[in-house]
Amino acid sequence: MYKRFFFISIILLSLSGLVFISALMAKWGLPPFDRPFDKTALSLKRIARSSITTFEDKGAFAALGHMFWGIDEIKNNKNKTIIGVQHVINAQFTDMSSVLKTYTETVAAPGHIADLDKDNLLIISAGGDVFKFSKVSRELILLVSDLKMRVDGQEPHLVNPNSGDDISERLTVRDVAYNKNSETVYVSYFKYNKNHDCFAVAIDKAKFNDNPKSELNFFDFFTPNFCRKSNAAGGRIDFLGDDVIFTIGNYDSDFESDSKNRNLHIGAVLKISPAGKAKVLAKGLRNSLGLVVALDEIFISENGPMGGDLFTMVKDGDNFGWPTHSYGFAYTQKDLYERPLSPDFSEPSFYFTPSLGASQLMFYNKSYFSRFEGKFLLTSMKTGSLYAIDYDIKTNRVKSYETFKVGERIRDAVVGEEGFIWLLTDSAKIVGLTRAIFDMKDKTNKVAAKPATGKTGIR
Repeated sequence: MYKRFFFISIILLSLSGLVFISALMAKWGLPPFDRPFDKTALSLKRIARSSITTFEDKGAFAALGHMFWGIDEIKNNKNKTIIGVQHVINAQFTDMSSVLKTYTETVAAPGHIADLDKDNLLIISAGGDVFKFSKVSRELILLVSDLKMRVDGQEPHLVNPNSGDDISERLTVRDVAYNKNSETVYVSYFKYNKNHDCFAVAIDKAKFNDNPKSELNFFDFFTPNFCRKSNAAGGRIDFLGDDVIFTIGNYDSDFESDSKNRNLHIGAVLKISPAGKAKVLAKGLRNSLGLVVALDEIFISENGPMGGDLFTMVKDGDNFGWPTHSYGFAYTQKDLYERPLSPDFSEPSFYFTPSLGASQLMFYNKSYFSRFEGKFLLTSMKTGSLYAIDYDIKTNRVKSYETFKVGERIRDAVVGEEGFIWLLTDSAKIVGLTRAIFDMKDKTNKVAAKPATGKTGIR
């Protein structure tokens, strides 16, 4: 009894001293606590609470180690603590702006990411450079590939028909997906149609070889049966068995006939066979940037105009009503669209108003973030947040969602094989999301080990 009281007193006295010192350092702007003191105080409060719990479970030395580990976590200026109800998350930021262009430079995505294995990510830059990124060391390895020549080697330019501005820099890579079963990389990007002088988002593929000296040779896999002079193109890729699932935007088309034509690939979700033959599953989409195959079904996020961003299951034969029907409004703040979507069109599982600027959709089926297991994760450009969505497939209903504020425009995201969540931001940062040291413990009192950290390097 006295021993327990003694060690808890030591922990509290140590933290009291840290509170006093950090308050002075915050006031004077001295690192590592040169940030608003209220944030530091909240962090220290969480460390105290979790250290006492650790002491009760594992003893004094484990509690002291836990305390100093937590202090190291909050003082690292490359880390950020994201507070949520289900989880308290540690976000570690790695700057990639030396090799990826930021959104402010090009008004286009800096690139896209896919999970290779428990140790590595695959990164494709906007222009087609291919990198392997180590999750542990943050080392970046440039892989030999012909993709950049295929993406950047196209001569024609895209001009905005309204402003006359050259927007060719937006004609970039739209997504990358890695099929671990076939060890094949699929990349979507804007491909020029010389015969019709326009563009469409097509898919190339290459067999992946982990040998950095071996070249990744891409070849044509699928090209849509239309093209336009626009960049509102979708382009997400995922896999359903041996087939590729692919989203295509409506390229700013306001023709109702485009939406109703079941043979035209515009504004659609496609199922593409291994031979490259496409079947239209759903129509009436504006710009679907999120896609995941989960629970033996297809799910998408769809960007409405001003409001009306969708999260929904997709069934063969669906039409979600664009360009005549939407739960959003025109950017001119006019009420132009019909609602509800039914009975003429398919109702979504859920819609967000105001808009999120939804970017990527994932399904969390790992045990690391235990309270995310079985939930969908949706990322946002506009709000810079991660949304954990509790969805009931039996009733096709969203029961609730929780918002985790990352603070950066999130362009792409992937759940790693190891269970961590990886983000790519429009400021060209890779963000690794792990459980903070003071995250609430699981019912089993098991928290996965903290990942090793290291400096970013390129070779």
